[in-house]
Amino acid sequence: KVFVPVHGGGWNAGDKSDFISFVDNLKTLYPNHAIINLNYRLATLVSPGYPKQINDIKAALEHIKLPKYNVSNQFFMIGGSAGAHLSLMYGYKYDPTSEVKGICNWVGPVDFTDPAYTEDPVFEYGLSYLVGPYTYTQNPSLHAEVSPALAVSSTSPKTISFYGDSDVLIPSSQMNRLHNELDAKGVYNEKTMYQGEGHGGWNQANSTDFVLKLANFINQHFN
Repeated sequence: KVFVPVHGGGWNAGDKSDFISFVDNLKTLYPNHAIINLNYRLATLVSPGYPKQINDIKAALEHIKLPKYNVSNQFFMIGGSAGAHLSLMYGYKYDPTSEVKGICNWVGPVDFTDPAYTEDPVFEYGLSYLVGPYTYTQNPSLHAEVSPALAVSSTSPKTISFYGDSDVLIPSSQMNRLHNELDAKGVYNEKTMYQGEGHGGWNQANSTDFVLKLANFINQHFN
């Protein structure tokens, strides 16, 4: 079975090296699992991330299935921020044979039709690196198209999410907009909202809680 960490960085930054310590922990905890820590093409204002970053994830997973690697086609995606968004998008919309068995969503944006985004002028051009220079008003269907919460189905992979209620990038409403859809479609899910925490850099107690809950989820559903 294969873990697939997907780094964040606003679709236009970040690198798989951001996950090195996390990958080391996975190796220690799950020595019988494989790990494909992947990069994807970073977005620019003239070359947005969608759909090329989804295509890159698909290409990486197709590559790792080559016989020489001798791994299964059962994947567990672990994404942070923009990487969580991409993981959810891939798992919910671009995995027709359900090879993704579970997703860890760590502070990922999930619904760009949320009024907390669409009615806040700070976020008016917040998706420029993902979809290009279009506001929600200019192209609401495109914003909906890249919202994984709107792509949940009864066959979506099991999902565990972690958020901070003081995150200036991810409105706290995002968590329930995703998990209400998962509940409605009968998809197993778990969620945690940490009080007073932002977009990462959490205190020791909450960081430990995150690790324990994620490990328990993996042990139950991907071991």
